[in-house]
Amino acid sequence: MPYSRDIATPSRSGKFFVAGIASHHGLAAGMIGRFYDALAANGDIESVILIGPDHFKAGRRAITVCPLPWQVGDIILKNNVHALRLLQRTDCVGTEALPFRLEHSIGLHADFLGRYFPGAKITALMIKNTAAQHELGQLVPLLANLMDGKTLLVLSMDFSHEKTREEARLADDKSLESILDFKTESLQGLDIDAPRAAWLFLEILKNKGVVKGEVLERTDSLEIASGSGSLCTSYASVVFK
Repeated sequence: MPYSRDIATPSRSGKFFVAGIASHHGLAAGMIGRFYDALAANGDIESVILIGPDHFKAGRRAITVCPLPWQVGDIILKNNVHALRLLQRTDCVGTEALPFRLEHSIGLHADFLGRYFPGAKITALMIKNTAAQHELGQLVPLLANLMDGKTLLVLSMDFSHEKTREEARLADDKSLESILDFKTESLQGLDIDAPRAAWLFLEILKNKGVVKGEVLERTDSLEIASGSGSLCTSYASVVFK
């Protein structure tokens, strides 16, 4: 797998990319931009489902959906009202706007979405790592049914934390193998910061029959910042078609 500024050129033959995983650290902004360059090759996108971790446990529920639109500069990303109503019919999703003001895993990507897909409607979900599988399981068919030819699914997630570069590389090899093989049962034991959000993301893709993913790029915070420290946070961009 490519690592440390080695960037794979994704094949765009066959079906276009329907989903992807990217970092939510501003330090990795260039990498995130290249991720959205790949997704933008799809052409017109009308809707985006954005899933990220609830880092600060700000939501009252384990799963929280944002009911409001997003403002990105002069652009207003409209809320997907149809998706919101479907999610609100379940008994496992809380509806709150305020917690999203604190959550960089969603806000950073909303900024990119506003620049790349300004006409798209957004469905933003925060997932705590304490979310029960049976709760997340209720959302799989609902969100999978929203995945049409003009909808993207994005998981905002970083990989290893507080590891040396070599330790991070070994941990990420294991994590990426599980993700690319759709081994959702092993996600809780991996060094990723959003295992429950990753479970939901992969189960939605499995429901849609998506079985092909590829790594676009891998790196870490020390590599990007040319840092002299010993510990890093690692990042990987992955696309699915």
